[in-house]
Amino acid sequence: MTRLQEAAALKLDEGLNGVIKYIYLKIQYS
Repeated sequence: MTRLQEAAALKLDEGLNGVIKYIYLKIQYS
C-alpha cells in the first residue's frame, strides 16, 4: 500500500466510524 492509499483508507475508516456513531446516537436519543 502506498502512503496515499493508507491516508485514504484511514479517512474512510474515520468517516465510517463517524456515521456509525451518529446513527447510534440518533437511535439512542430518538
